[in-house]
Order: sequence, then structure tokens, then C-alpha cells
Amino acid sequence: MQGVLSDIVVNGIGIAAAPWCVIGVILILSSAGGLRKSVAFLLGAATAMTVIFAVCSALVGHLEVTSGGSASSGVEWAKLGTGLGLLAFGLWRLRKPPAPAGSPRWLTLLDRLNVPEAFAIGLVMPNPIFAAAGSLQIVRAGVAPAAEAAYLIVFIVISLSTMLVPVGLYATRPTTTAARLATWKAWLAANSGMILTVLLVGYGALISVQALLALY
Repeated sequence: MQGVLSDIVVNGIGIAAAPWCVIGVILILSSAGGLRKSVAFLLGAATAMTVIFAVCSALVGHLEVTSGGSASSGVEWAKLGTGLGLLAFGLWRLRKPPAPAGSPRWLTLLDRLNVPEAFAIGLVMPNPIFAAAGSLQIVRAGVAPAAEAAYLIVFIVISLSTMLVPVGLYATRPTTTAARLATWKAWLAANSGMILTVLLVGYGALISVQALLALY
């Protein structure tokens, strides 16, 4: 049981550390009607993780996944490939000449999001490889359905923690948090290209190292 918890914590942190999740919720909160749209965004992310768990359970739950690590190894190899791909893309961006300063178009698009669109974007926020890896660990534990549900809830809360915190702060202290979010949004708009490059390199390296440690 302790092994399952440690595995879902590691994979949950992998999802929570994804920079686009944090940036996305900050930008959505900064827009008009931000609280409603950010809640929809979180519900979309939680729905995606639940669906991934259901698919993993349906596909491998009836197999003898506890006697072999082929499914988990496949996920780790996929994580390694994803990490190396992100790292290579980030390093390629480092060689590009800097783009002219200005607010990127995607910031304007996020400002015009409605609630259903925020939910749809939330669906693609959780890293599916980490979500599948954590889900496989829960399935492999072979515990009762109630315990599975509890593990899944813990996994979702850890994975969405970096998005839940800003939303919680905004809900409880809207005035103070809104001013801080406006500052962050202006900084993101001015430095979006550099931020993306750094995050691609850092996140790609993180995923690659985690996958290598799990494989070897």
C-alpha cells in the first residue's frame, strides 16, 4: 500500500509540475469571469484523469499486470521518449533568434474563453503518460473498489495541486489575488517566448530523468 502511495505521489508531482497547467490557470483566472472558467478548467482536468484511469482499468485490469512489469515499462519508455522530445524542442528553440516583443496571440484567445471552452482545455492539461502511469499503479494494487476510488482521488488532488492553490486563493481573497495575477499575466506576456523555451528544457529533462530512474 505504501508503494502505491509513493508511486502515485511521484506521478502526481510529474503532472503538477507541468508548466502549462500553472500558466493556464493563472491566465484563465485573470480573464473576465475567471473563477467560473477556472473551476470548469479544473473539472476538465479531473475528468480527463478519471477517464484515463477507467481506460487503464478496462484494458489491463483483467490481465495479470501484477505478475509482470511490461505495461509499466512501456509507460516509462513513453515518458522517456516524451521527455527527450521536449528537451530537443527546447534546445532547438534556444538556437532561434528571439521573436519581437509583444503580447502573443494565444493570450488574447484565452481572454475570450467561455466556460465550456475552459472545460475542454482542461481535458488536455494533465500529462496523459504520467496519468496512465499512476493509474496503472492503482490497478496493479488489486485493492477493493472503495480503496481504488480513494487512491484515485488522492492522485487527482496531488496532480492538480498547482492549479487548485491559485483558484483557492482567488476564491477566498479575490482582490489581493487579482492584483497579483494581473502582474504575473503582464510578465508572462512580455516574456512568453523565453519562458516556453526554459520550461521545455526543464520539464523535458525532469521527465527523462524520472523515466530513466524507473527503468534502471
